[in-house]
Amino acid sequence: MEVTILPREIKFRAWDKWNKRMKHDPHEGDFIKWHAPSNWKECYEVMQYTGLKDRNGKEIYDGDICEFVILQVQKELKPIESLLVVIEWKNASWGFRHLYPDLVHEDDREWSSFIQSYGEMWDSDYFEIVGNIHEHPHLLKGEET
Repeated sequence: MEVTILPREIKFRAWDKWNKRMKHDPHEGDFIKWHAPSNWKECYEVMQYTGLKDRNGKEIYDGDICEFVILQVQKELKPIESLLVVIEWKNASWGFRHLYPDLVHEDDREWSSFIQSYGEMWDSDYFEIVGNIHEHPHLLKGEET
């Protein structure tokens, strides 16, 4: 099987731990060089752009919380239509982890790569950003938005 690696834009954002706000990188790959003091790890948590966009065209970053649409159904049936997932870098790949694994089949409870075993990627139409782990921690705890 031949694997094609597509180039992607390298971008970062950082959570300012002291001021409790997100900073977006105006200098692309030079966030630390231009914006951070020498003790930057104490001041910022840096998150990288995945190269993917959600169903609304919004850039998906490490630490984003997304609504993961699992099926399109008629409203009168009322099954689970979507679940919350958090975007993470793991196993040399971007992927996601379910925030409510008990609602997912046991085979799907572990972290999932955006690249499926058969080489295709999840379509961005499956994901919609609803927050991130820093600005919306209540989503991690299962509270109402």
